[in-house]
Amino acid sequence: MEDAATKEKKSAMHISIKSFVNVAVILLALMIAVGVLTFVVQPGSYQRDDSGSIIQDTFKPVDKAETRLPVIRWFTAPFEVPFLSSDGMTVLLIAVVLLILGGAFGVLEKTGGINALMAILIKKFSKAKYKLIWAVTLFFMLFASLFGIFEEALILLPMVIILANAMGWDNKTAMGMCVLALGVGFAVDITNPFTIGIAATLTGTSVLTGMWYRLILFVLLWVGTSLFVTYFAKKTEKKERTEQDEEKLAELSVVDSETVRKCKIYGMLFASVLAIMIVTSAVPALTDFCMPALAGGFLIGAFICGTLACGSFKKTAKYFLGGVIAVAPAILILLMASSVKYIAERGMILDPFIHFFSTHLSGVSPYVAIIAVLGLTMLLEFFISSGSAKVVLLIPLLASLQLTGISVELIILAFVFGDGFTNVFYPTNGMLLVGLNIADVSYVQWFKRTWLFQIGMLAFAVAALTLGVAIGYGT
Repeated sequence: MEDAATKEKKSAMHISIKSFVNVAVILLALMIAVGVLTFVVQPGSYQRDDSGSIIQDTFKPVDKAETRLPVIRWFTAPFEVPFLSSDGMTVLLIAVVLLILGGAFGVLEKTGGINALMAILIKKFSKAKYKLIWAVTLFFMLFASLFGIFEEALILLPMVIILANAMGWDNKTAMGMCVLALGVGFAVDITNPFTIGIAATLTGTSVLTGMWYRLILFVLLWVGTSLFVTYFAKKTEKKERTEQDEEKLAELSVVDSETVRKCKIYGMLFASVLAIMIVTSAVPALTDFCMPALAGGFLIGAFICGTLACGSFKKTAKYFLGGVIAVAPAILILLMASSVKYIAERGMILDPFIHFFSTHLSGVSPYVAIIAVLGLTMLLEFFISSGSAKVVLLIPLLASLQLTGISVELIILAFVFGDGFTNVFYPTNGMLLVGLNIADVSYVQWFKRTWLFQIGMLAFAVAALTLGVAIGYGT
């Protein structure tokens, strides 16, 4: 058994063995379940254009899915994904970015950068700590809603955990302030270039159309999410702080000249990375380079800032390697989550679901149709976590149906609702599982904490879409 000293030395971004095993078991069960579905569901496929969008009225069932994976390959699918899946390059890119983020966090942690940043925040919010929840939640919601940031924000999760613990809150509260806020931000995109931006381009509309409605929804969801996280923060916070807690808080809240120096150093790093995010997300020609640019920024910035902070390039490299090793097990989780879609694609069972929904939408009440669009998106999200992939796949088809009483803008809003909050609920989202592992929170614990909130999110989405039909949103 590890003693307290050993645990104290462990990186804040390490992957818990217990959480890793729990998540791996859940994903293995899902891989088997989807594999069974490939032998049950009648396979079929659509023709696609050069962009990958479905061409209407081209669906054809097939007698036998020749590419269906044999049972033995359900279990080898995680190792096939990088080389044989349509998402292979994307998964590899995310894996590389994740390792670089882990390395950068290792440098930030070991050179005292985290303690310096925490000291400034604790000093600022020590007298009004619940305002911190509202501020951090807004920060991550804006990151997701404006720039489509999700995977990239994981480097900040360990910092939020440390901050939450210093305030007396548990790791699930930290997950709510960071990861849950990201999912909610995605659910009501304002300018996210990877979902609403691509959708507007594909349908010939503008991101600005109907933005007033999305801004109202964003504010309402920010208030709701902040109240939810604050409720559990108050409910679970320590009523009596131990002497060790007080010592830790006192240690974290020391602001001296060295603390200020390190804050300035790492402030430059985060300012530079934020600038990269904004530029690559806002400029259409650069959106494909967002993650590589971000990885490069963190890689170069971590070594420069780490060397400035500790005075040694060699130590910085050692800290970086330690961070990479600490987060490496998350790659297997990512591959297993991606395997669910890979198995379904090879069994040709995704297009039949799309065909079923699209053929039953024409002629129905617009209220029913828009909720069906939401349901279809939520169904596909279970298999395809990438929002941009689902946009290209689904939006052109739905827009071409010309559903009575429903604007293209409302279809896009239904899509982002279905794509957004499910990111932080479905066990097939690899980045959610990585975040849970970092926070040492099991999926079952996360489900128990958030299931009621997720039902509330679904009810909110249905109400917002129903109101959108009633007021003629986008028309």
